[in-house]
Amino acid sequence: MLKPPPKGRFVTRKLADYRLGLYASKAYLAREGVPTGRGDLSRHVFVSYIEELAGFAEMIALDQLLPGAAIVFRASSSAAQHAAVAAGMGLGVLHVFAAAEDERLVQLFPESMPESMEVWRSYWLVMHADLQRLPRVRAAADFLEEVTRGMRERL
Repeated sequence: MLKPPPKGRFVTRKLADYRLGLYASKAYLAREGVPTGRGDLSRHVFVSYIEELAGFAEMIALDQLLPGAAIVFRASSSAAQHAAVAAGMGLGVLHVFAAAEDERLVQLFPESMPESMEVWRSYWLVMHADLQRLPRVRAAADFLEEVTRGMRERL
């Protein structure tokens, strides 16, 4: 989950923090030009989540960074958004750990720049308190914690 549930009999633990950044494909930038600052982004188009997810602030980082951005493609998954941005459909807020390894993509305004367009989020492990000691639930939780522990430096 992207945040702990607000109430209920749940056991929660933060698995890891991760970054989202603004990306474009090299082909898109060659065609449309490289934005030079936040104000320049209004002439570009964007890829984002479907409107049904708009109520989840943790999902829609684009709204946090650029409210009212012109969206040309919406998807229900980060993988579909990544593919659309890589194909040159528009700019998009993508997982840094995945986008940084895609040679077709360029990060715009990374954390090191004054006008950074990065957002931090967290992954949470959430399980119902009544189920936390079941062997199959414990095995799944242990596996997820082990996998994320090994990936933290990439996130």
